[in-house]
Amino acid sequence: MSRKRRKTNFEQLGLAPPITQTMTTYVLGDDLYDESFSIDTQAGEFMASTVWVCLKPLACDPKKVTALEIWLFDKNDIKTATKVLMSKYAFNDPAIRARLEQKVSGDR
Repeated sequence: MSRKRRKTNFEQLGLAPPITQTMTTYVLGDDLYDESFSIDTQAGEFMASTVWVCLKPLACDPKKVTALEIWLFDKNDIKTATKVLMSKYAFNDPAIRARLEQKVSGDR
């Protein structure tokens, strides 16, 4: 089955295109999901890296992840930005949402 991927036309939006784009896939039940990607210049110089990690799976079978935590390490900045992508379940549960929101750093 082929899927047509829509690509963002950054020029049309008046934006510069990203330095890199990466795709990763989480598979249901993989509670050890942990991916990292390097962000390099066109000349191959390291600029930053991203790390994607699953957070606290729900106690069920197969394990279902409630959220993904994303870190951005910038070699020129001492701060590490942290973002959280929550499942609908986590977002709608006030206790889980509050706990996950505490992990977010950087611009919201």
